[in-house]
Amino acid sequence: MTPGSHIGDIGCGPGRHALKLAESGFAISRFDISQAELIMAVSQFKSAGLSQNLVSAHCCGATEVPVVNLDAILLLGPLYHLIETIDRQSALLKARQCLEKSRGFLFAMFITRHSVPRDLLKRGDLDGLREIQDSGYWETGIYLPKDDVSVQNYMPACRTDYAADARAIIEATGFEIREILSVEGIASFMRPYVDEHFQNEKIPELVEIIEKSQRKPQLLDMSDHIMVVASPDGK
Repeated sequence: MTPGSHIGDIGCGPGRHALKLAESGFAISRFDISQAELIMAVSQFKSAGLSQNLVSAHCCGATEVPVVNLDAILLLGPLYHLIETIDRQSALLKARQCLEKSRGFLFAMFITRHSVPRDLLKRGDLDGLREIQDSGYWETGIYLPKDDVSVQNYMPACRTDYAADARAIIEATGFEIREILSVEGIASFMRPYVDEHFQNEKIPELVEIIEKSQRKPQLLDMSDHIMVVASPDGK
């Protein structure tokens, strides 16, 4: 893609990714279910002197995205906040419609099955670990917090995936997969140790090593996040 290409950020939240892309010269359309987040986004673009790069902002869920011709789509959150398979498929089909003309790229993020129990383990939440063990979580990938306290301590209801699950739903909705990446690579769940041992001049070399590990298929299900890069069938 070249500067000026039109990128859609679906489920954009506060929009840090979109803002960085705008700084590189890309045109941005934003889609989010929260009107407050979209208002914040407009303000951020204005403050950064990038208002001309914000093509449009739509208040809608990922399953309600209007058909807009886009060159690429970021789907970096919705697929793990949508619990039902039919809703996830609907969001992906909407994305495909927006990419139909350009035959552009979809960047879709998934949370892996291991991420929730590892986070509960990190927090010392024995009750939470016991609950997901008894709920069929390992088979369904569905995490449902038991009460308001657990939502505050971790996250709202979410849907997690194995790499094979992510591949299957992307392909079933008319996309051809170009690449699947382990986002954290060998650094998955290692943030405290990275912060302790790697500073300043060591960071670029570490990033290079991590990037090389991202493409190792053996690491996909051990990562916290999987990124699937795909384009509509037939590109």
